[in-house]
Amino acid sequence: MRFAFTIGSYRLCDFIRLNIRQIQEIFPDSPILVSDDASPESHIIERIAKDCGVNYIGTKGKRGHFGGDVQALLNCLAFGEAAKSDVYVKVSQRFVFRKPECRAILEDYFSKFDFASPGQPKKIHGMTMTHGFGAFAVLSDLVVFKAGTLGPHELMEIYRNRINNEQVPWKDFVESLIHALHLYRYKDRSVMMPEFTDSSKEDPLYLRRYQSSEREYQSLASQRGIAGRFPLAEWAVLDGRSYVVNPTLG
Repeated sequence: MRFAFTIGSYRLCDFIRLNIRQIQEIFPDSPILVSDDASPESHIIERIAKDCGVNYIGTKGKRGHFGGDVQALLNCLAFGEAAKSDVYVKVSQRFVFRKPECRAILEDYFSKFDFASPGQPKKIHGMTMTHGFGAFAVLSDLVVFKAGTLGPHELMEIYRNRINNEQVPWKDFVESLIHALHLYRYKDRSVMMPEFTDSSKEDPLYLRRYQSSEREYQSLASQRGIAGRFPLAEWAVLDGRSYVVNPTLG
């Protein structure tokens, strides 16, 4: 089974370097794209991608928190198709595969299903999670599509229609978009993967921002010869006054 990976990126260079290295270690035959939302660090992220031998695409202007995530999903679908892969995987920069078993788990699910994401988390190990995450039925930091089941233009129209026509305050949340795909577009053909929803604290399959500590990221990075900073704060804190949440879509 051939995978294609898209990493959604914004500002956090050391996370990008670690994420690329982990995918290359666990999925060594898989093409990788870094989908970068414009920031002052974009030139560094582009250089990291080049140095690691992976593809890079950046937005012309800042799309914002939701817009950047949706853009990564669109790029995931386009890149996976261009790479002629069987399964397209989008990960957020602070979701990092940790153990080799991750590949077998995804292969097993995609012998049966067409779409997958984590579900609603119950276990919180770190101290950086906001209560809002517990309200989502799904998470959007890992989203997986089977080849040929959805195109980028179709997904864009689904999201635009939600923003323009839904009358609920969470209509532009990416988690709500993923949940809607589970319920409607992929009804009876999708799965919410428990293995990537709640991790073992002692020997986790993956690292996630609010289920892991900065020390865990640093430990994994040191195994790959990477020294860096791995901040786990909310984007409203990291970006300050420049934080943009609502989507700006091209």
